Amino acid sequence: MRWVASIDNGQDFFFCDPNSSSPSITDNYVPEGYADAAGEGVVIRLKAFGPYNENAPQQVRLAIRYQAADGTWNRLMINKDADDNPLTSSDEDVILIKQIPN
Repeated sequence: MRWVASIDNGQDFFFCDPNSSSPSITDNYVPEGYADAAGEGVVIRLKAFGPYNENAPQQVRLAIRYQAADGTWNRLMINKDADDNPLTSSDEDVILIKQIPN
């Protein structure tokens, strides 16, 4: 099964290669791949364009889409406990990520 990650705030965040020592937006890196039976983990790395600003902290929502056998793309349910956790997004198909101070 093919999968691809996406974010809803590309103005403040970008994906970067988890193996890069100096990630840059010019790398045009997008996490994607194929799910396999081995179930090996995948590292998805995001970087903020700017430093943390406590007066305007940034946030982004991460979603994973997968391609079904019929060729359609669907969002993966990745946040099953969304309604039970007030610190996360209430959507079951996204993970809310908030920028914090270093």
